[in-house]
Amino acid sequence: MTIQNVIHADFLNQLPFEINTKIFSWLNQRDCLNLMKASNTWKEIVPQYTHALWSHVSLTPGQIQKDNTLWELCIGNHVRKVTFRNFNDDKELHTAMLKLINHHCNKLETIEFIRCSTHNQDFLLEILTQLASSTTKVLSFIDHKPVLYFNRVMDSIPSLTHFTFIQSLYAAVNSDDFPQYSSIPLTQLKHLKLYMDSTEQFEPLLQRCPNLRVFDFGSGGGGTGGIFREPDMDKFFSWCPKLVFLRANDNTYLEYETLEDVMNRIDEDDDQNHDEPRLRGFMAGISEYQTPEKIGHYLIKNGKTLEHLTLTGHALLLRSNGAGWTPILPQIHAPRLHTFIARNMIVTDPSSIPTMIGHAPMMERLVLQHLNKINITQLVANSRNIKHLILTGCQLSYNSTQNNSNSNNNESLIVSLAKNNWTQLEYVRLDHTRYISQDLLMALTFSPKLHTLLILKLNYEDNGFCQFIQALGTRTNMESFQLQQDRRYFPHDALRAFALFPHLRTLYITNALPELCMDRDALVWMLEESKSLQRVTIERLRLTTLDEGQDHLPNASISYLRNALKSYTVRESLSGVGYVCNVLFLRNIF
Repeated sequence: MTIQNVIHADFLNQLPFEINTKIFSWLNQRDCLNLMKASNTWKEIVPQYTHALWSHVSLTPGQIQKDNTLWELCIGNHVRKVTFRNFNDDKELHTAMLKLINHHCNKLETIEFIRCSTHNQDFLLEILTQLASSTTKVLSFIDHKPVLYFNRVMDSIPSLTHFTFIQSLYAAVNSDDFPQYSSIPLTQLKHLKLYMDSTEQFEPLLQRCPNLRVFDFGSGGGGTGGIFREPDMDKFFSWCPKLVFLRANDNTYLEYETLEDVMNRIDEDDDQNHDEPRLRGFMAGISEYQTPEKIGHYLIKNGKTLEHLTLTGHALLLRSNGAGWTPILPQIHAPRLHTFIARNMIVTDPSSIPTMIGHAPMMERLVLQHLNKINITQLVANSRNIKHLILTGCQLSYNSTQNNSNSNNNESLIVSLAKNNWTQLEYVRLDHTRYISQDLLMALTFSPKLHTLLILKLNYEDNGFCQFIQALGTRTNMESFQLQQDRRYFPHDALRAFALFPHLRTLYITNALPELCMDRDALVWMLEESKSLQRVTIERLRLTTLDEGQDHLPNASISYLRNALKSYTVRESLSGVGYVCNVLFLRNIF
């Protein structure tokens, strides 16, 4: 073979099918379409090696309108998921669906409609029935308008196990147009998610779902707000006796995992480990219709099986009269509960939540946001397995007793308790939490596994804060530290202490005030002496010289830092306020 022949050789004909398939797996769909333009031969051959690449097809009106139809050569019965986006014209949507049918995409497992409009619902159902098959398990209508007759939709696809309908904020609702409901049980349906302003279709549908395991419902627009009249939860468990996860008009955002992951994990674990399903996950947005008194008895009754519990109050109801959750929470005994999130709740007794935590020995994640009263001493005493702790906008209180018989005279009760109980703590966020004491800060330092700490809006005394930073570096596994302080000067001794952290990689310091004054020599010493820091961000920085007691203009400060720091790249952005600038230090990797 000559050199010229080698140059023009077609490797697709020289390599085994499996190798070609592996090579094409590194491409995306756009790359695939560009390759098909190389020659008529590649136009025909490339789709043979890219079935996995085209297992998910996402279509928009623009793709349907274009003359380029190369994508149609890449689809077939290997397509498992299709997403239709932004179709506002019935004819265009029907055309796209028919293309899939004509190209034998007859093994679809998931069909999604995102921000689409379907005005001619009879025609939609007719085509949807042809597109779906016995393999179709998941059907979703997200940000959809108008309101869909989903009872009829599910009747036409009896194989569905997961169904989602989220009404568009701009969709009009006319309950008089709803068709008659079928009474045929939907025995395959396991996961149901409905967000819409009218609940006319809820109850007739739930009565048909004897095997439903996960139900997520709320007002239109995906639970973005609003109070609407929820279905009667007294009837949920009689209609759906196998329900293991219920989310009722709640819009909580989970930082550590997606809500779908939580639901699926609980459902799968329940399927494997329990013959008789019981409620294991509950997320409720409290409203004028679903009050603590109304739903409290469900929690007390199902406490023994609960693993995830989220309770969210409505901002308009924060100051309402009544005892709220105070008498209910201590009655919840949840030996398997590992996650508890409480937001905007009325709690008149500071010991109410800590008492409940004491009844949940497996608690690992605790998130308390905008609660008026929390006894932090009792919380530490009752939380032995906590790994993830977030306190946002809470008001803390402490027990008056500072010592116990087993502690040193100078050791507070909360520190003594933390030594024994907070040994598993890994992540802590104290966000605009009132009354963070020096004792609480020192208690955190007795968590050897603590790797991430965020404290926002903190005022402190120099000596106590420096002692806290020094202890944090020697006793914990701190990797990331973020602080927003509420005072002008940052102690130079604290900066020097950061240099001794063995595992600290990320440091972020800012100020609630207009400027953050730091000693330039201490800052340089910290950065150069640290063996672990990779990224340091300091906002509203105003460099000072401790010995001279003078300030430095931003340009002069940055020039000094760049000359003094040989191991870092220094990036700055001027804030436009006098001497202040934002600075990012990135350690150079040689």
